[in-house]
Amino acid sequence: GRVENVACLIGIARNQRSLGGIVGLPFPNGKTDADVVLHYALLDNYGDERCSGTWTGEKFVSQSDDTAENDKEQTIISVLAGDSKDPILRNAKEACLASAQSIMAKVNGKNSNNNLLPQQKLIGGTASKLRTIAMGSNSITVLHFKTMLWDTCGPEALLEAKKGKITDLFG
Repeated sequence: GRVENVACLIGIARNQRSLGGIVGLPFPNGKTDADVVLHYALLDNYGDERCSGTWTGEKFVSQSDDTAENDKEQTIISVLAGDSKDPILRNAKEACLASAQSIMAKVNGKNSNNNLLPQQKLIGGTASKLRTIAMGSNSITVLHFKTMLWDTCGPEALLEAKKGKITDLFG
């Protein structure tokens, strides 16, 4: 199967707002013999980060130590989506691809390769999509309509610690 999408979620919420979360990956990179990886974040009542980072089985890496460097000449945005056949979700994914291409053209400016297109990545599971974005990728995702609050509470804290945002289809 797709064991790389398996995640154990712990979310802490107050007044319908995510304040903390842990996303545990028992099979990181799809390997059943790898050490468990934990991503964590704790927010204050205003949504500001108190602490966040990653535990790799050997050590804790704080968010500031784990920041990905973005020295690439070209910014590429990925659109993360599942394999839904829902026509509204397919249209939303196409809108995200068009928006990503527009953003890439603006950000990359005259150095832009006109043939450069956003990447499309098939990723299953709400936690996997949100964790991928929170861990530093330039990405947009469309979550399916059956996503529940218990699917998003923990990963939402990770995303908000990185100043990310979850919205509905209308923004």
